[in-house]
Amino acid sequence: MRTVKEIDKQIQKEHDCVVQLYAQINAYEQSIEHLKAEQQAAEKKENELFIDNWLNEHFGISSQKEARQKSIFIVFDKNANFIKTITTGLGEEFHYVGSVEDDDTMEHWLKENKLYAHRASSFCDRNRSWYDLSFKEQLENLNWDWAAVLK
Repeated sequence: MRTVKEIDKQIQKEHDCVVQLYAQINAYEQSIEHLKAEQQAAEKKENELFIDNWLNEHFGISSQKEARQKSIFIVFDKNANFIKTITTGLGEEFHYVGSVEDDDTMEHWLKENKLYAHRASSFCDRNRSWYDLSFKEQLENLNWDWAAVLK
């Protein structure tokens, strides 16, 4: 039979093990939280790169940053066929977007050529599945009414 002193020593040893295990659990939980934050940052970066590549492949726009900073428009016809991109502003093909009555504006050129345009920045920061839609479905999602376009 063990003495009280031996049992107290064993209890203290077991208690120290429990304290150490709780400390390890806490450290692992903190590590998991750090990894989750790192994972979210990596997912965000990967999604940004995916969209940048998608914009470049489909419209020749280098990045979402460029699409937001410049006044870039994606030009398409009545059948939702991509034609080209146009950048408006000083030093660009068109200094101004509108109005239709002014000969040197993008809107006048679009009307004259029976084309349509939508701002490229609208194609940024979408849900990843949105990029799997056809161009026409994307435009519909951006509130293009094809019945009105075809009139």
